[in-house]
Amino acid sequence: MGVLLSLSIGLLWAPLALASPTANEFERCHRGAALSLQHCLSEAGMGDGGACWPQARAYHEDCRRKVVQEHQPPDAARVEAMREAARRRQAVPGARP
Repeated sequence: MGVLLSLSIGLLWAPLALASPTANEFERCHRGAALSLQHCLSEAGMGDGGACWPQARAYHEDCRRKVVQEHQPPDAARVEAMREAARRRQAVPGARP
């Protein structure tokens, strides 16, 4: 029973153990911005593609912000909801932790 309790508590706190994003996690942002720029420039053809650079930069910045946000700890309401769900599971006889 002690092992089960330890495992349940460990799983409850596991989402809180987050790290900083690594360089390879930002690669999707670089690739996406490059593809966005390439597409925009090809659509512009021989015209002025001056709007393409700010558009690609905005895509890149938004993507980087999302990657960093993925590594932020969950808010207090979510943590409390996870704890409450764990308490309810423990209260049901025969329920898996």
